[in-house]
Amino acid sequence: MSLPRQACRDSTSRRREVHRCSPWYNSFSVALLAASENSGLSTVLKLCKDQPSQEDLDQALYAASGVEWDTGIVRVLLHHGACVNSMPTGGSALHNATLNASLSVVNSLLACGADVNLQDQGGKTALHRAAYLGTLSLVNVLLVAGADVHLQDKGGATALHYTAQYGRLGVVQALLAAGADIDLQFKGGRTVLHRAAYYGRLDILDALLVAGADVHLQTKNGHTALLLAAKNGKDDGVAALLRAGADINHANQEGWTALHIAAKQGHASVVVALLAAGADVNLQSKVGHTALLLAAENDKDDVAADLLRAGADINHANQEGWTALHSAAKHGHVSVVVALLAAGADVNLQSKRGWSALHPAAWDGMLSVVDALLAAGADVELQDQAGSTPLLWAAGNGKDAVAAALLRAGADINHANQAGSTALHCAAGKGHANVVAVLLAAGAGIHLQTKAGKTAFLLAAQSGKDDVAADLLRAGADVNHAEQDCMPTKGDALATDAERAAHAEADEDIITLAGELAANPFSSVVLGPVDEADPPTYLTIDELKELHLTIPPECDPDAQGESVASARKAASKPNKPL
Repeated sequence: MSLPRQACRDSTSRRREVHRCSPWYNSFSVALLAASENSGLSTVLKLCKDQPSQEDLDQALYAASGVEWDTGIVRVLLHHGACVNSMPTGGSALHNATLNASLSVVNSLLACGADVNLQDQGGKTALHRAAYLGTLSLVNVLLVAGADVHLQDKGGATALHYTAQYGRLGVVQALLAAGADIDLQFKGGRTVLHRAAYYGRLDILDALLVAGADVHLQTKNGHTALLLAAKNGKDDGVAALLRAGADINHANQEGWTALHIAAKQGHASVVVALLAAGADVNLQSKVGHTALLLAAENDKDDVAADLLRAGADINHANQEGWTALHSAAKHGHVSVVVALLAAGADVNLQSKRGWSALHPAAWDGMLSVVDALLAAGADVELQDQAGSTPLLWAAGNGKDAVAAALLRAGADINHANQAGSTALHCAAGKGHANVVAVLLAAGAGIHLQTKAGKTAFLLAAQSGKDDVAADLLRAGADVNHAEQDCMPTKGDALATDAERAAHAEADEDIITLAGELAANPFSSVVLGPVDEADPPTYLTIDELKELHLTIPPECDPDAQGESVASARKAASKPNKPL
Protein backbone atom coordinates (compact mmCIF):
# COMPACT_ATOMS: atom_id res chain seq x y z
CA MET A 1 0.00 0.00 0.00
CA SER A 2 2.97 2.31 0.12
CA LEU A 3 3.17 5.26 -2.24
CA PRO A 4 6.14 6.28 -4.40
CA ARG A 5 8.56 8.52 -2.52
CA GLN A 6 7.67 11.73 -4.40
CA ALA A 7 3.97 11.04 -3.97
CA CYS A 8 4.52 10.58 -0.24
CA ARG A 9 6.34 13.90 -0.11
CA ASP A 10 3.46 15.62 -1.90
CA SER A 11 0.94 13.94 0.36
CA THR A 12 2.83 15.06 3.46
CA SER A 13 2.93 18.67 2.32
CA ARG A 14 -0.81 18.59 1.67
CA ARG A 15 -1.51 17.20 5.12
CA ARG A 16 0.55 19.95 6.72
CA GLU A 17 -1.42 22.47 4.70
CA VAL A 18 -4.63 20.91 5.99
CA HIS A 19 -3.40 21.19 9.58
CA ARG A 20 -2.56 24.85 9.11
CA CYS A 21 -5.56 25.98 7.10
CA SER A 22 -8.46 23.86 8.37
CA PRO A 23 -9.38 24.97 11.90
CA TRP A 24 -12.60 22.94 11.74
CA TYR A 25 -10.62 19.68 12.07
CA ASN A 26 -11.00 18.35 15.59
CA SER A 27 -8.29 16.64 17.62
CA PHE A 28 -9.34 13.23 16.34
CA SER A 29 -8.93 14.37 12.73
CA VAL A 30 -5.50 15.82 13.48
CA ALA A 31 -4.41 12.65 15.25
CA LEU A 32 -5.72 10.62 12.33
CA LEU A 33 -3.78 12.64 9.76
CA ALA A 34 -0.62 12.47 11.83
CA ALA A 35 -0.98 8.71 11.91
CA SER A 36 -1.64 8.47 8.19
CA GLU A 37 1.52 10.44 7.39
CA ASN A 38 3.47 7.56 8.85
CA SER A 39 1.26 4.90 7.26
CA GLY A 40 -0.15 4.42 10.74
CA LEU A 41 -3.14 2.31 9.90
CA SER A 42 -2.76 0.54 13.23
CA THR A 43 -2.89 3.88 15.03
CA VAL A 44 -6.08 4.76 13.19
CA LEU A 45 -7.57 1.46 14.27
CA LYS A 46 -6.68 2.22 17.89
CA LEU A 47 -8.26 5.68 17.63
CA CYS A 48 -11.43 4.17 16.27
CA LYS A 49 -11.63 1.77 19.23
CA ASP A 50 -12.05 4.81 21.51
CA GLN A 51 -15.58 5.17 20.12
CA PRO A 52 -15.26 8.59 18.48
CA SER A 53 -18.43 10.57 17.87
CA GLN A 54 -20.24 10.55 14.55
CA GLU A 55 -19.00 14.07 13.92
CA ASP A 56 -15.41 12.98 14.59
CA LEU A 57 -15.72 10.10 12.15
CA ASP A 58 -17.36 12.20 9.43
CA GLN A 59 -14.73 14.92 9.66
CA ALA A 60 -11.97 12.36 9.62
CA LEU A 61 -13.43 10.69 6.54
CA TYR A 62 -13.60 13.99 4.70
CA ALA A 63 -10.02 14.80 5.67
CA ALA A 64 -8.65 11.39 4.74
CA SER A 65 -10.41 11.35 1.36
CA GLY A 66 -8.66 14.55 0.42
CA VAL A 67 -5.09 13.57 1.25
CA GLU A 68 -4.95 9.81 0.72
CA TRP A 69 -4.39 7.83 -2.44
CA ASP A 70 -4.41 4.73 -0.22
CA THR A 71 -7.93 3.52 0.56
CA GLY A 72 -7.02 1.70 3.77
CA ILE A 73 -7.82 4.48 6.23
CA VAL A 74 -10.99 5.43 4.30
CA ARG A 75 -12.20 1.82 4.52
CA VAL A 76 -11.46 1.67 8.26
CA LEU A 77 -13.42 4.86 8.93
CA LEU A 78 -16.36 3.66 6.86
CA HIS A 79 -16.27 0.31 8.66
CA HIS A 80 -16.43 2.10 12.03
CA GLY A 81 -19.49 4.12 11.08
CA ALA A 82 -18.38 7.22 9.17
CA CYS A 83 -21.26 8.42 6.98
CA VAL A 84 -20.20 8.27 3.33
CA ASN A 85 -22.55 11.10 2.33
CA SER A 86 -21.99 13.46 5.24
CA MET A 87 -20.91 17.00 4.38
CA PRO A 88 -19.09 18.41 7.42
CA THR A 89 -17.65 21.34 5.49
CA GLY A 90 -20.31 21.79 2.82
CA GLY A 91 -18.91 18.98 0.68
CA SER A 92 -18.77 15.20 0.92
CA ALA A 93 -15.83 12.80 0.97
CA LEU A 94 -16.56 12.05 -2.70
CA HIS A 95 -16.26 15.73 -3.57
CA ASN A 96 -12.93 15.92 -1.75
CA ALA A 97 -11.56 12.74 -3.29
CA THR A 98 -12.54 13.94 -6.75
CA LEU A 99 -10.84 17.27 -6.24
CA ASN A 100 -7.74 15.36 -5.10
CA ALA A 101 -7.95 13.20 -8.26
CA SER A 102 -7.79 10.05 -6.13
CA LEU A 103 -9.37 7.42 -8.36
CA SER A 104 -8.96 4.56 -5.89
CA VAL A 105 -10.64 6.52 -3.08
CA VAL A 106 -13.44 7.58 -5.44
CA ASN A 107 -14.04 3.94 -6.37
CA SER A 108 -14.05 2.91 -2.71
CA LEU A 109 -16.53 5.62 -1.77
CA LEU A 110 -18.82 4.75 -4.68
CA ALA A 111 -18.64 1.08 -3.74
CA CYS A 112 -19.71 2.03 -0.22
CA GLY A 113 -22.76 3.91 -1.42
CA ALA A 114 -21.55 7.45 -2.01
CA ASP A 115 -24.22 9.52 -3.78
CA VAL A 116 -22.64 10.40 -7.13
CA ASN A 117 -25.12 13.26 -7.65
CA LEU A 118 -24.84 14.82 -4.20
CA GLN A 119 -24.41 18.59 -4.55
CA ASP A 120 -22.17 20.65 -2.26
CA GLN A 121 -23.12 24.02 -0.78
CA GLY A 122 -22.41 25.68 -4.14
CA GLY A 123 -24.50 23.16 -6.04
CA LYS A 124 -21.51 21.36 -7.56
CA THR A 125 -21.36 17.59 -7.90
CA ALA A 126 -18.28 15.39 -8.09
CA LEU A 127 -18.71 15.51 -11.87
CA HIS A 128 -18.42 19.30 -11.86
CA ARG A 129 -15.12 18.99 -10.00
CA ALA A 130 -13.76 16.25 -12.23
CA ALA A 131 -14.70 18.25 -15.34
CA TYR A 132 -13.00 21.34 -13.92
CA LEU A 133 -9.81 19.34 -13.34
CA GLY A 134 -10.04 17.78 -16.79
CA THR A 135 -9.50 14.29 -15.37
CA LEU A 136 -11.04 11.97 -17.97
CA SER A 137 -10.61 8.77 -15.94
CA LEU A 138 -12.57 10.28 -13.05
CA VAL A 139 -15.24 11.64 -15.38
CA ASN A 140 -15.72 8.20 -16.92
CA VAL A 141 -15.95 6.50 -13.51
CA LEU A 142 -18.54 9.03 -12.34
CA LEU A 143 -20.56 8.72 -15.56
CA VAL A 144 -20.60 4.93 -15.27
CA ALA A 145 -21.78 5.36 -11.67
CA GLY A 146 -24.74 7.40 -12.90
CA ALA A 147 -23.57 11.00 -12.68
CA ASP A 148 -26.21 13.35 -14.10
CA VAL A 149 -24.68 15.59 -16.78
CA HIS A 150 -27.65 17.98 -16.56
CA LEU A 151 -27.28 18.98 -12.91
CA GLN A 152 -26.51 22.68 -12.50
CA ASP A 153 -24.67 24.49 -9.72
CA LYS A 154 -26.12 27.60 -8.09
CA GLY A 155 -24.91 29.71 -11.00
CA GLY A 156 -26.67 27.45 -13.48
CA ALA A 157 -23.50 25.78 -14.81
CA THR A 158 -23.33 22.11 -15.71
CA ALA A 159 -20.16 20.02 -15.72
CA LEU A 160 -19.77 20.84 -19.42
CA HIS A 161 -19.46 24.55 -18.66
CA TYR A 162 -16.55 23.79 -16.33
CA THR A 163 -14.52 22.26 -19.15
CA ALA A 164 -14.21 25.45 -21.18
CA GLN A 165 -11.38 27.09 -19.25
CA TYR A 166 -9.23 24.32 -17.79
CA GLY A 167 -10.80 21.13 -19.11
CA ARG A 168 -9.58 18.62 -21.65
CA LEU A 169 -10.99 17.83 -25.06
CA GLY A 170 -11.60 14.21 -24.07
CA VAL A 171 -13.74 15.34 -21.13
CA VAL A 172 -15.83 17.56 -23.41
CA GLN A 173 -16.38 14.69 -25.81
CA ALA A 174 -17.30 12.32 -22.98
CA LEU A 175 -19.86 14.74 -21.55
CA LEU A 176 -21.37 15.42 -24.96
CA ALA A 177 -21.58 11.70 -25.63
CA ALA A 178 -23.40 11.35 -22.31
CA GLY A 179 -26.02 13.83 -23.48
CA ALA A 180 -24.87 17.15 -22.02
CA ASP A 181 -26.87 20.13 -23.35
CA ILE A 182 -24.40 21.97 -25.58
CA ASP A 183 -26.41 25.20 -25.75
CA LEU A 184 -27.58 25.45 -22.15
CA GLN A 185 -27.18 29.03 -20.94
CA PHE A 186 -26.12 29.63 -17.35
CA LYS A 187 -25.50 32.78 -15.31
CA GLY A 188 -25.49 35.85 -17.56
CA GLY A 189 -26.77 33.84 -20.52
CA ARG A 190 -23.39 32.28 -21.27
CA THR A 191 -22.95 28.91 -22.96
CA VAL A 192 -19.93 26.64 -23.00
CA LEU A 193 -19.18 28.02 -26.49
CA HIS A 194 -19.03 31.56 -25.07
CA ARG A 195 -16.53 30.46 -22.44
CA ALA A 196 -14.37 28.47 -24.84
CA ALA A 197 -14.30 31.42 -27.24
CA TYR A 198 -13.33 33.90 -24.52
CA TYR A 199 -10.57 31.72 -23.09
CA GLY A 200 -9.25 30.79 -26.52
CA ARG A 201 -9.67 27.02 -26.12
CA LEU A 202 -9.53 26.34 -29.85
CA ASP A 203 -9.61 22.54 -29.48
CA ILE A 204 -12.77 22.69 -27.38
CA LEU A 205 -14.23 25.43 -29.58
CA ASP A 206 -13.79 23.28 -32.69
CA ALA A 207 -15.33 20.25 -30.96
CA LEU A 208 -18.34 22.27 -29.87
CA LEU A 209 -18.82 23.70 -33.35
CA VAL A 210 -18.61 20.23 -34.89
CA ALA A 211 -21.18 19.06 -32.35
CA GLY A 212 -23.56 21.80 -33.47
CA ALA A 213 -23.14 24.58 -30.91
CA ASP A 214 -25.22 27.65 -31.84
CA VAL A 215 -22.85 30.50 -32.78
CA HIS A 216 -25.68 33.04 -32.67
CA LEU A 217 -26.70 32.64 -29.02
CA GLN A 218 -26.25 35.83 -27.02
CA THR A 219 -25.49 36.60 -23.39
CA LYS A 220 -27.78 38.95 -21.48
CA ASN A 221 -25.62 41.84 -22.70
CA GLY A 222 -25.98 40.77 -26.31
CA HIS A 223 -22.52 39.23 -26.69
CA THR A 224 -22.08 36.33 -29.07
CA ALA A 225 -19.11 33.97 -28.92
CA LEU A 226 -17.51 36.06 -31.69
CA LEU A 227 -17.63 39.24 -29.62
CA LEU A 228 -16.12 37.47 -26.61
CA ALA A 229 -13.30 36.00 -28.69
CA ALA A 230 -12.61 39.45 -30.14
CA LYS A 231 -12.64 41.03 -26.68
CA ASN A 232 -9.92 38.70 -25.43
CA GLY A 233 -7.81 38.88 -28.59
CA LYS A 234 -8.33 35.27 -29.68
CA ASP A 235 -7.79 35.59 -33.43
CA ASP A 236 -7.86 31.81 -34.06
CA GLY A 237 -11.19 31.59 -32.28
CA VAL A 238 -12.51 34.53 -34.29
CA ALA A 239 -11.52 32.78 -37.51
CA ALA A 240 -13.15 29.50 -36.42
CA LEU A 241 -16.39 31.22 -35.47
CA LEU A 242 -16.51 33.15 -38.73
CA ARG A 243 -16.04 29.88 -40.66
CA ALA A 244 -18.96 28.48 -38.68
CA GLY A 245 -21.20 31.31 -39.82
CA ALA A 246 -21.03 33.83 -36.98
CA ASP A 247 -22.55 37.23 -37.85
CA ILE A 248 -19.52 39.48 -38.28
CA ASN A 249 -21.52 42.69 -37.80
CA HIS A 250 -23.68 41.58 -34.87
CA ALA A 251 -23.88 44.32 -32.23
CA ASN A 252 -24.40 43.97 -28.48
CA GLN A 253 -26.77 46.08 -26.39
CA GLU A 254 -24.47 49.09 -26.65
CA GLY A 255 -24.28 48.75 -30.41
CA TRP A 256 -20.70 47.48 -30.36
CA THR A 257 -19.62 44.90 -32.92
CA ALA A 258 -16.64 42.57 -32.70
CA LEU A 259 -14.66 45.23 -34.58
CA HIS A 260 -15.54 47.92 -32.04
CA ILE A 261 -14.47 45.68 -29.17
CA ALA A 262 -11.22 44.53 -30.77
CA ALA A 263 -10.33 48.11 -31.73
CA LYS A 264 -10.93 49.38 -28.21
CA GLN A 265 -8.76 46.63 -26.73
CA GLY A 266 -6.04 47.15 -29.33
CA HIS A 267 -6.10 43.58 -30.66
CA ALA A 268 -4.57 44.37 -34.05
CA SER A 269 -4.53 40.77 -35.32
CA VAL A 270 -8.25 40.39 -34.59
CA VAL A 271 -9.00 43.74 -36.25
CA VAL A 272 -7.11 42.68 -39.37
CA ALA A 273 -8.94 39.33 -39.46
CA LEU A 274 -12.34 40.99 -39.09
CA LEU A 275 -11.58 43.58 -41.77
CA ALA A 276 -10.37 40.86 -44.13
CA ALA A 277 -13.62 38.97 -43.53
CA GLY A 278 -15.70 42.00 -44.45
CA ALA A 279 -16.53 43.75 -41.18
CA ASP A 280 -18.18 47.14 -41.72
CA VAL A 281 -15.52 49.62 -40.65
CA ASN A 282 -17.93 52.53 -40.22
CA LEU A 283 -20.72 50.94 -38.19
CA GLN A 284 -21.73 53.12 -35.27
CA SER A 285 -22.61 52.23 -31.70
CA LYS A 286 -25.77 53.57 -30.10
CA VAL A 287 -23.95 56.78 -29.18
CA GLY A 288 -22.32 57.11 -32.57
CA HIS A 289 -18.89 55.62 -31.88
CA THR A 290 -17.07 53.92 -34.72
CA ALA A 291 -14.18 51.52 -34.23
CA LEU A 292 -11.82 54.37 -35.16
CA LEU A 293 -13.11 56.61 -32.36
CA LEU A 294 -12.60 53.81 -29.84
CA ALA A 295 -9.09 53.08 -31.09
CA ALA A 296 -8.19 56.78 -30.92
CA GLU A 297 -9.66 57.19 -27.44
CA ASN A 298 -7.65 54.23 -26.14
CA ASP A 299 -4.30 55.11 -27.76
CA LYS A 300 -4.26 52.23 -30.25
CA ASP A 301 -2.35 53.91 -33.07
CA ASP A 302 -1.56 50.69 -34.98
CA VAL A 303 -5.23 49.70 -34.96
CA ALA A 304 -6.24 53.22 -36.02
CA ALA A 305 -3.87 52.94 -38.97
CA ASP A 306 -5.40 49.59 -39.99
CA LEU A 307 -8.90 51.05 -39.80
CA LEU A 308 -7.93 54.09 -41.86
CA ARG A 309 -6.41 51.87 -44.54
CA ALA A 310 -9.70 49.96 -44.60
CA GLY A 311 -11.65 53.14 -45.29
CA ALA A 312 -12.69 54.38 -41.86
CA ASP A 313 -14.29 57.85 -41.98
CA ILE A 314 -11.61 59.96 -40.33
CA ASN A 315 -13.93 62.89 -39.58
CA HIS A 316 -16.95 60.93 -38.41
CA ALA A 317 -18.48 62.49 -35.30
CA ASN A 318 -20.47 60.76 -32.57
CA GLN A 319 -23.71 62.07 -31.08
CA GLU A 320 -21.82 64.76 -29.16
CA GLY A 321 -19.99 65.83 -32.29
CA TRP A 322 -16.66 64.35 -31.19
CA THR A 323 -14.35 62.93 -33.81
CA ALA A 324 -11.44 60.53 -33.41
CA LEU A 325 -9.18 63.59 -33.21
CA HIS A 326 -11.19 65.03 -30.32
CA SER A 327 -10.93 61.74 -28.44
CA ALA A 328 -7.21 61.31 -28.97
CA ALA A 329 -6.50 64.95 -28.09
CA LYS A 330 -8.59 64.83 -24.93
CA HIS A 331 -6.65 61.84 -23.60
CA GLY A 332 -3.23 63.10 -24.64
CA HIS A 333 -2.53 60.35 -27.17
CA VAL A 334 -0.06 62.32 -29.24
CA SER A 335 0.97 59.44 -31.54
CA VAL A 336 -2.66 58.90 -32.56
CA VAL A 337 -3.17 62.66 -32.98
CA VAL A 338 -0.16 62.87 -35.28
CA ALA A 339 -1.34 59.85 -37.29
CA LEU A 340 -4.84 61.27 -37.69
CA LEU A 341 -3.54 64.66 -38.74
CA ALA A 342 -1.20 63.04 -41.25
CA ALA A 343 -4.15 61.10 -42.66
CA GLY A 344 -6.15 64.28 -43.18
CA ALA A 345 -8.23 64.77 -40.05
CA ASP A 346 -9.91 68.19 -39.92
CA VAL A 347 -8.10 69.96 -37.10
CA ASN A 348 -10.81 72.60 -36.66
CA LEU A 349 -13.99 70.52 -36.57
CA GLN A 350 -16.14 71.56 -33.64
CA SER A 351 -18.42 69.44 -31.48
CA LYS A 352 -22.04 70.30 -30.77
CA ARG A 353 -20.81 72.44 -27.88
CA GLY A 354 -18.36 74.20 -30.12
CA TRP A 355 -15.25 72.40 -28.90
CA SER A 356 -12.42 71.86 -31.30
CA ALA A 357 -9.76 69.25 -30.51
CA LEU A 358 -7.67 72.13 -29.14
CA HIS A 359 -10.19 72.91 -26.37
CA PRO A 360 -9.98 69.63 -24.40
CA ALA A 361 -6.25 69.33 -25.04
CA ALA A 362 -5.78 72.82 -23.59
CA TRP A 363 -7.99 72.09 -20.58
CA ASP A 364 -6.08 68.93 -19.69
CA GLY A 365 -2.69 70.50 -20.28
CA MET A 366 -1.65 68.13 -23.07
CA LEU A 367 1.20 70.31 -24.30
CA SER A 368 2.60 67.87 -26.87
CA VAL A 369 -0.88 67.43 -28.34
CA VAL A 370 -1.46 71.19 -28.35
CA ASP A 371 1.84 71.68 -30.19
CA ALA A 372 0.87 69.05 -32.79
CA LEU A 373 -2.54 70.64 -33.33
CA LEU A 374 -1.05 74.12 -33.65
CA ALA A 375 1.52 72.84 -36.13
CA ALA A 376 -1.34 71.41 -38.18
CA GLY A 377 -3.09 74.78 -38.30
CA ALA A 378 -5.50 74.64 -35.38
CA ASP A 379 -7.44 77.91 -35.03
CA VAL A 380 -6.63 79.36 -31.61
CA GLU A 381 -9.64 81.69 -31.76
CA LEU A 382 -12.38 79.08 -32.19
CA GLN A 383 -15.03 79.59 -29.53
CA ASP A 384 -17.24 77.11 -27.73
CA GLN A 385 -20.95 77.76 -27.12
CA ALA A 386 -20.10 80.06 -24.22
CA GLY A 387 -17.66 82.06 -26.31
CA SER A 388 -14.54 80.64 -24.66
CA THR A 389 -11.39 80.01 -26.65
CA PRO A 390 -8.80 77.33 -25.82
CA LEU A 391 -6.78 80.01 -23.99
CA LEU A 392 -9.63 80.57 -21.53
CA TRP A 393 -9.89 76.80 -21.02
CA ALA A 394 -6.19 76.48 -20.28
CA ALA A 395 -6.25 79.51 -17.97
CA GLY A 396 -9.26 78.26 -16.04
CA ASN A 397 -7.59 74.92 -15.34
CA GLY A 398 -4.17 76.24 -14.41
CA LYS A 399 -2.26 75.04 -17.49
CA ASP A 400 0.42 77.72 -17.77
CA ALA A 401 2.62 75.95 -20.35
CA VAL A 402 -0.34 75.49 -22.68
CA ALA A 403 -1.44 79.08 -22.14
CA ALA A 404 2.04 80.26 -23.11
CA ALA A 405 2.00 78.06 -26.24
CA LEU A 406 -1.37 79.45 -27.29
CA LEU A 407 -0.17 83.01 -26.78
CA ARG A 408 2.89 82.31 -28.92
CA ALA A 409 0.52 81.01 -31.59
CA GLY A 410 -1.33 84.32 -31.60
CA ALA A 411 -4.23 83.75 -29.22
CA ASP A 412 -6.03 86.98 -28.27
CA ILE A 413 -4.97 87.51 -24.68
CA ASN A 414 -7.93 89.77 -23.91
CA HIS A 415 -10.67 87.81 -25.67
CA ALA A 416 -13.79 87.73 -23.51
CA ASN A 417 -16.46 85.03 -23.50
CA GLN A 418 -20.19 85.66 -23.30
CA ALA A 419 -19.94 86.47 -19.60
CA GLY A 420 -17.22 89.00 -20.33
CA SER A 421 -14.50 86.87 -18.73
CA THR A 422 -10.99 86.94 -20.15
CA ALA A 423 -8.25 84.40 -19.54
CA LEU A 424 -7.01 86.58 -16.67
CA HIS A 425 -10.44 86.54 -15.03
CA CYS A 426 -10.60 82.75 -15.35
CA ALA A 427 -7.14 82.20 -13.88
CA ALA A 428 -7.50 84.77 -11.10
CA GLY A 429 -10.88 83.53 -9.91
CA LYS A 430 -9.52 79.99 -9.61
CA GLY A 431 -6.30 81.09 -7.94
CA HIS A 432 -3.96 79.86 -10.67
CA ALA A 433 -1.01 82.12 -9.86
CA ASN A 434 1.21 80.42 -12.46
CA VAL A 435 -1.17 81.29 -15.30
CA VAL A 436 -1.77 84.80 -13.95
CA ALA A 437 1.98 85.40 -14.08
CA VAL A 438 2.15 84.23 -17.72
CA LEU A 439 -0.78 86.42 -18.72
CA LEU A 440 0.48 89.52 -16.91
CA ALA A 441 3.91 89.11 -18.50
CA ALA A 442 2.22 88.92 -21.90
CA GLY A 443 0.26 92.13 -21.31
CA ALA A 444 -3.19 90.96 -20.24
CA GLY A 445 -5.62 93.78 -19.50
CA ILE A 446 -5.65 94.00 -15.73
CA HIS A 447 -8.54 96.48 -15.47
CA LEU A 448 -10.94 94.69 -17.82
CA GLN A 449 -14.30 93.88 -16.28
CA THR A 450 -16.72 91.02 -16.73
CA LYS A 451 -20.32 91.79 -17.62
CA ALA A 452 -21.01 91.74 -13.90
CA GLY A 453 -18.42 94.47 -13.49
CA LYS A 454 -15.76 92.35 -11.83
CA THR A 455 -12.04 92.76 -12.38
CA ALA A 456 -9.56 89.94 -12.04
CA PHE A 457 -8.47 91.38 -8.67
CA LEU A 458 -12.02 91.41 -7.36
CA LEU A 459 -12.58 87.79 -8.44
CA ALA A 460 -9.36 86.69 -6.74
CA ALA A 461 -10.19 88.57 -3.55
CA GLN A 462 -13.76 87.30 -3.39
CA SER A 463 -12.51 83.74 -3.87
CA GLY A 464 -9.97 84.05 -1.08
CA LYS A 465 -7.00 83.75 -3.46
CA ASP A 466 -4.85 86.21 -1.54
CA ASP A 467 -1.58 85.37 -3.32
CA VAL A 468 -3.13 86.03 -6.72
CA ALA A 469 -4.79 89.22 -5.44
CA ALA A 470 -1.40 90.40 -4.19
CA ASP A 471 0.22 89.67 -7.58
CA LEU A 472 -2.49 91.66 -9.31
CA LEU A 473 -2.06 94.60 -6.94
CA ARG A 474 1.65 94.64 -7.61
CA ALA A 475 0.84 94.68 -11.32
CA GLY A 476 -1.34 97.76 -10.87
CA ALA A 477 -4.84 96.45 -10.17
CA ASP A 478 -7.28 99.09 -8.93
CA VAL A 479 -8.01 98.22 -5.33
CA ASN A 480 -10.87 100.71 -5.16
CA HIS A 481 -12.80 99.38 -8.14
CA ALA A 482 -16.35 98.43 -7.22
CA GLU A 483 -18.80 96.18 -9.01
CA GLN A 484 -21.35 97.84 -11.21
CA ASP A 485 -24.28 97.22 -8.91
CA CYS A 486 -22.38 98.18 -5.75
CA MET A 487 -24.68 97.55 -2.81
CA PRO A 488 -28.46 97.19 -2.70
CA THR A 489 -30.57 100.28 -3.25
CA LYS A 490 -33.81 101.07 -1.48
CA GLY A 491 -35.59 99.17 -4.23
CA ASP A 492 -33.92 95.90 -3.23
CA ALA A 493 -35.88 93.54 -1.06
CA LEU A 494 -34.88 93.68 2.59
CA ALA A 495 -34.17 90.48 4.42
CA THR A 496 -36.23 89.56 7.40
CA ASP A 497 -34.63 89.00 10.79
CA ALA A 498 -35.32 85.30 10.37
CA GLU A 499 -33.50 85.23 7.02
CA ARG A 500 -30.59 87.12 8.49
CA ALA A 501 -30.38 84.68 11.40
CA ALA A 502 -30.35 81.76 8.98
CA HIS A 503 -27.31 83.19 7.22
CA ALA A 504 -25.51 84.59 10.25
CA GLU A 505 -23.15 81.61 10.51
CA ALA A 506 -22.00 82.14 6.95
CA ASP A 507 -21.10 85.82 7.43
CA GLU A 508 -17.61 85.08 8.67
CA ASP A 509 -16.81 82.95 5.63
CA ILE A 510 -18.33 85.37 3.15
CA ILE A 511 -16.59 88.53 4.46
CA THR A 512 -13.04 88.04 3.25
CA LEU A 513 -10.19 90.33 4.22
CA ALA A 514 -7.95 90.77 1.26
CA GLY A 515 -4.84 90.22 3.40
CA GLU A 516 -1.63 92.11 3.76
CA LEU A 517 1.24 93.06 1.51
CA ALA A 518 4.73 93.04 2.95
CA ALA A 519 4.95 96.74 3.66
CA ASN A 520 1.62 97.98 2.41
CA PRO A 521 -1.51 96.54 4.03
CA PHE A 522 -4.55 96.01 1.84
CA SER A 523 -6.81 99.00 2.02
CA SER A 524 -10.04 97.18 1.38
CA VAL A 525 -12.48 94.67 2.65
CA VAL A 526 -14.35 92.47 0.21
CA LEU A 527 -17.94 91.61 0.95
CA GLY A 528 -19.89 88.98 -0.93
CA PRO A 529 -20.24 85.28 -1.55
CA VAL A 530 -17.24 83.36 -2.82
CA ASP A 531 -19.52 81.74 -5.38
CA GLU A 532 -22.26 83.82 -6.92
CA ALA A 533 -24.44 80.73 -6.96
CA ASP A 534 -24.38 80.65 -3.14
CA PRO A 535 -27.34 82.08 -1.19
CA PRO A 536 -27.05 85.84 -0.45
CA THR A 537 -25.48 86.97 2.81
CA TYR A 538 -27.26 89.51 4.98
CA LEU A 539 -25.50 92.26 6.97
CA THR A 540 -26.96 95.23 8.80
CA ILE A 541 -25.90 98.74 7.87
CA ASP A 542 -24.47 99.09 11.37
CA GLU A 543 -22.26 96.07 10.76
CA LEU A 544 -21.06 97.51 7.48
CA LYS A 545 -20.21 100.81 9.16
CA GLU A 546 -18.37 99.03 11.95
CA LEU A 547 -16.05 97.71 9.25
CA HIS A 548 -15.18 101.35 8.45
CA LEU A 549 -16.43 101.13 4.88
CA THR A 550 -17.56 104.14 2.92
CA ILE A 551 -21.20 103.47 2.04
CA PRO A 552 -22.37 105.48 -0.99
CA PRO A 553 -25.39 107.59 -0.08
CA GLU A 554 -27.48 106.07 -2.82
CA CYS A 555 -26.90 102.67 -1.29
CA ASP A 556 -27.76 103.62 2.29
CA PRO A 557 -31.40 102.79 3.14
CA ASP A 558 -31.06 105.29 5.99
CA ALA A 559 -32.50 102.89 8.49
CA GLN A 560 -30.14 101.71 11.23
CA GLY A 561 -30.58 98.12 12.32
CA GLU A 562 -32.40 97.02 9.16
CA SER A 563 -30.66 94.20 7.31
CA VAL A 564 -29.53 94.52 3.73
CA ALA A 565 -30.03 91.65 1.31
CA SER A 566 -27.46 90.33 -1.16
CA ALA A 567 -24.17 91.63 0.23
CA ARG A 568 -22.22 91.05 -2.99
CA LYS A 569 -20.25 94.26 -2.67
CA ALA A 570 -16.93 95.64 -3.77
CA ALA A 571 -13.75 96.67 -2.11
CA SER A 572 -14.37 100.21 -0.91
CA LYS A 573 -11.78 102.59 0.43
CA PRO A 574 -11.63 102.57 4.25
CA ASN A 575 -12.76 105.77 5.87
CA LYS A 576 -12.33 107.12 9.35
CA PRO A 577 -14.76 105.63 11.86
CA LEU A 578 -18.27 107.02 11.56
